[in-house]
Amino acid sequence: MSDEAEREDESVPEAVLSTVVRVAASLLPIVGRKVVSKARQGQIATTAASVLVAAGAERFIDQLKPPQIRRLEQFINSPQFEHLMLQTMLCALAGYKEEDNLAIREQLVASLRHNAVFEEGDLVQAADVLLESLHSAVHAVRSSAPGMFDQGYAVAIASQIATAGARNSELLNRIKTLSEFNRFFNKVRAQARAIYCKLRLPNVVQARAVSYSELYVSPTLREQQSNAGRGINSVLAHQLRFVVLGDPGAGKSTLAAKFVYDLADGKVPGMEGQVPLPLVVRDHTTALRAEHETLVHYLEASCRRAYSIVPPPEAIEYLLLNGLATVIIDGVDELGDSRFRVAFGRMVEAFAHLFPLARILVTSRAVGYDEAPLDDQLFPVVRIQPFSERQVNAYARHWFRLDESLSRERQDALWESFMRDSGEAEDIRSNPLVLSLLCVLYSSERFIPRNRPAVYEKCAELLFDTWDRSRGIDIAYQFRPYVKPAVQQMAWRLFTDNQERQALPRSEMAAFLANSVLAKRFDDQDEAVQAAEDFLHFCAGRAWVLTDTGSDTMEPHYGFVHRTFLEYFAAAQLVKQKPDPETVWSKLLPHIDGGKWAVVSQVAVQILDRDCEDGGDALLRLVIAEADKQAAPDSSMRAWKLLRFAADCLDAIAPHTATIRQLAYAAVRLSSSLSARKRRDSDLRQVSKLRTILNHDAPLLALLWVHAPENSQRVARALADAIEESASRQRLGSSAGLVYYVAKYYSLSRAEGDAGRLLKSELEGRPEPESVSAWGRLITHPTPSDIQQRGLGLLYQMTQMCHISIDSYSKNLLSRTVIDVAPSYSDWNEHVQTLEWMYEVLVDSAWPRGSFGQDIGWGPVVFKLSAAAIDGMDPKARASALLLLAPVLRNLGPFEVRDERMYWFATAPFDGSRRAAAVEIINKWTLPEQAHRRLIAWIQR
Repeated sequence: MSDEAEREDESVPEAVLSTVVRVAASLLPIVGRKVVSKARQGQIATTAASVLVAAGAERFIDQLKPPQIRRLEQFINSPQFEHLMLQTMLCALAGYKEEDNLAIREQLVASLRHNAVFEEGDLVQAADVLLESLHSAVHAVRSSAPGMFDQGYAVAIASQIATAGARNSELLNRIKTLSEFNRFFNKVRAQARAIYCKLRLPNVVQARAVSYSELYVSPTLREQQSNAGRGINSVLAHQLRFVVLGDPGAGKSTLAAKFVYDLADGKVPGMEGQVPLPLVVRDHTTALRAEHETLVHYLEASCRRAYSIVPPPEAIEYLLLNGLATVIIDGVDELGDSRFRVAFGRMVEAFAHLFPLARILVTSRAVGYDEAPLDDQLFPVVRIQPFSERQVNAYARHWFRLDESLSRERQDALWESFMRDSGEAEDIRSNPLVLSLLCVLYSSERFIPRNRPAVYEKCAELLFDTWDRSRGIDIAYQFRPYVKPAVQQMAWRLFTDNQERQALPRSEMAAFLANSVLAKRFDDQDEAVQAAEDFLHFCAGRAWVLTDTGSDTMEPHYGFVHRTFLEYFAAAQLVKQKPDPETVWSKLLPHIDGGKWAVVSQVAVQILDRDCEDGGDALLRLVIAEADKQAAPDSSMRAWKLLRFAADCLDAIAPHTATIRQLAYAAVRLSSSLSARKRRDSDLRQVSKLRTILNHDAPLLALLWVHAPENSQRVARALADAIEESASRQRLGSSAGLVYYVAKYYSLSRAEGDAGRLLKSELEGRPEPESVSAWGRLITHPTPSDIQQRGLGLLYQMTQMCHISIDSYSKNLLSRTVIDVAPSYSDWNEHVQTLEWMYEVLVDSAWPRGSFGQDIGWGPVVFKLSAAAIDGMDPKARASALLLLAPVLRNLGPFEVRDERMYWFATAPFDGSRRAAAVEIINKWTLPEQAHRRLIAWIQR
């Protein structure tokens, strides 16, 4: 039966309440903070509607007239009602308090009044009916979707929700009419549609903007701890707030701008009617560094600046408290120095606490973000991925079809030849900004440079000379000798600005040009000043590299239109000052920690390698030598950063094989120096523990991810030799054998051709040292002897190596035997036999101390525990399974378990009223006597 037919069969009250339930089900991804498909949401809504009990609401709705029902349905489908439903769901999870209900009820009354849903005399009754409907829908959905709710999240923000709800009640009661607010909202949406409706091409060649449909390719986002790529709409469906990190030119600002437009145009599913509130950090850097205002202040300032609209008092707060606005903060990294970013981050976090249910999207460069990150509990991180081959293909096809002077056949021929000719540069063309520049170059010269410096150099040449001439515009004679040197020196001046400014006032920029760049070219100071003014005028008309970025009350400011260009020209100037490895390295060394120098450092090495014979190789040897000096225990952090920097360079330069081997051996030594005890733990969620492991593995991981074909095979061979030698020499207590085991049996590459994939092939043909086999046994199938020697804690230890997390043996074993789908596994009997032979050692071993079961992977196992699966085992296997589960359940505490008998068993140690029933369940399992006594003692502790 169709949805329409089903609705026709429903009474009016049932149809209205079904809508309320659908709203509740649609919020499951946010409340549970996990992906729930639309189809699954629909199934849950249907089930919940069938068990919904809201008799009072049905009677009230049945008495309404058709116009009232239409207004009520409009309100139920509004963002405000969805916002109230979200409050109700989270309050229910955290445990209802009377003040929560009062705040929601007051908001309902005021919202109904402002939206003119009912007459004044009906408002209170209508609010009570809707409150009943909210609670009933939440209860019905919870009953229909057990295990899909994140209770910890709800408890954590319960007090913030209550405070925000009370503030919203006060605000709604203070407002007499929404007419002024509504005019403001409509103006903002209209301005956003007008301003953000087109994609601005990042090149001066065409100096135009095009509709998104003509060129835009949606990027792929990847959440931490997930290998699945998602679109922004998918992430929005289950995250209220998140940070988008990406490399320079990855398309973060384009993503943000497109999102603003889609919101304003009502094109984001589930967010229709939202008001976009963008804050482009670059436009407010001076104020954000010097002032101490709230984020609401800057959002209001952004409305004035971007939209030329003055917000009415309290309008922004009304939007945020009622779920009507989404905040888009673009380019946090533009604040420069980490102290400014830390202060701004605290401001954003305070804002999130004040408006706990407001949607917020933040973008930032990945490099340097760790120096001033937002709280990842408030703002989970997703990363914008490089373009895939499919995305590159789609973008290039769209780009070449923009040239309307060519026939469609010629456009497609250019696209196909571009894809073919750029195949060898596939690593750099995966960056959207670089891809657009490659398309520009190919249109002009039918040539594809092989690395980023060459791309930017050719683009600069195209800008400064070729393109103007191709249009019949000749660069004034006096500019020719110093266009490139001037741009490079201006880039260096801006990059090293002690105030971390992104642009300089025209007078300051002109003075710098006249005194530091042009003075030696002119005998007369006035001529130099005039030349500087003329040059800035020349640059302002070519909005690609250096441009007029706006003005204050006094004069225009000049900066680089994209930071990538600033970094390239700054790197070129750094090398140009004295292009020898020792000098360049002496300039880079103080800044090797990363941050704003990360891109400049990498590009400088590439330029040095191009301009100086063996320059890159010589610099890498200096880096490795410096790492050797810093390898003392108190300097190990420094050593890993140095070696990772050197490893990162291998995707851009091709040093001597001896240098690659030297780097590979240093990386393996550092990784193997970490004890196996620190790599294996029952709880690796602690930031300090993970950071220690990842720091030691960072250089090795960077080498494993080398993609350049001229280096990847050489890196893989050098790593194989180093890993084999290390594993052969060191004892089991070190990480050497563990490093070998993980490198051989787990995927450490990101793509075909990565050194990690080639390393696996290298190791497969070699005999394993004894330590490798021993680690393989301890991780995948420990023997009774191993357990007796190392204790029962061995079975609960996770293993961390590079970006690989290997689950504990107990979790792997139980996830194959005691969950509701386990008996259907083909190897279920084999794993049950393992449990049976483990019985003697388990029953005689003391339960381990520690936070066993705390890692995130245990949740799905515990939720799916099945008494029926345990019933199907022999008594000893059954006892082993329960003995293995006990330490996990002890540390997880009370939780939701779907299986009724397992729920009683799991919660009995925490609730005395459940113990008698749990004892009865244990008795029916007919366990061996010793195991029976231990488990009874466990639940009666």
